[in-house]
Amino acid sequence: MKIRLMIFGLVMSYALVASASERIRVTESRDENGKSTYWFITKERLAKIPEWDTRSPLPLPVENAVSKATEWIEARHAKFTEWDFASIGLSKIWDSDLKNRWFYNISMSGTIDVDGIKACSCFFVVILMDGTIVKSTEKE
Repeated sequence: MKIRLMIFGLVMSYALVASASERIRVTESRDENGKSTYWFITKERLAKIPEWDTRSPLPLPVENAVSKATEWIEARHAKFTEWDFASIGLSKIWDSDLKNRWFYNISMSGTIDVDGIKACSCFFVVILMDGTIVKSTEKE
């Protein structure tokens, strides 16, 4: 009987850990070559994000999200000298259990000067309503 209870306890604790660490896709982007980039968070992290019901002020005002995106992108791409915002979007994270979780999807274009020739690249920053940035991955 003790062995059965111990096995049951192990199975239940594994189930709780598995559900808390379950990956939730926040968003996905596909480039012109068909290459996908994904942004995932755990269910546990999703549960900690402030809710937003669209009738109340945003938990993270847009100007704070823009500031965080700018700091984050400039720190990772120091060779780019000019930045411009291409888009600032607000989207819902779809999950059957946790409702009203939203994120910012900020698109910035950066310019770099290479031997007198200016080149541009587009960068995406995903910011949760708690102000944290979600790192991207190319693996689903």
